[in-house]
Amino acid sequence: MDPVSFNVGGKIFQVSRYLLDKHIETMLGTASSGYSSPEPIFLDGDAAMFAQVLIYLRHGSITLPVTISKEMFVKELEYYDVEIAPGSVKSESEAAANVNLVVERLSEDIKVQSDSLKKITSSLGVLDDFGRAVKRNYGGGDSGFYKMVQDFEHTKISLGNCDTGVQLSFR
Repeated sequence: MDPVSFNVGGKIFQVSRYLLDKHIETMLGTASSGYSSPEPIFLDGDAAMFAQVLIYLRHGSITLPVTISKEMFVKELEYYDVEIAPGSVKSESEAAANVNLVVERLSEDIKVQSDSLKKITSSLGVLDDFGRAVKRNYGGGDSGFYKMVQDFEHTKISLGNCDTGVQLSFR
């Protein structure tokens, strides 16, 4: 299928028939239906705005550059009889606000993760202290570890209740 040409603001746009057929209910779809002339269809409009309209038709949503006002763009879509889905037209400033919100949430998550990492690091310090105590009392390496395990296997632990709480004794 040959593309359909539009002359908008003195600029020629070639649009696929597929896109126009997909949006047959719009002014663009209606104007191009059955059109077979090699001459472009003249549309009284702004070329920069029309380029954005085509992007909207292709993707069903758009984030407008700062050079195009959201209100004017919505009017342009209405001019071309394009149905506007809620939330489908955003300005760069709205997109930037969304990005800022995401960054804010990520920063909060990073802080929580950082706090958790500090707790883990603190716990590792306790394990490090335990490792030094084992080394000091049983010697380093695997043999020291095995000596400690053997001592624990031969140690009897009894728990007894008393008025003040739990009593722990080693024999």
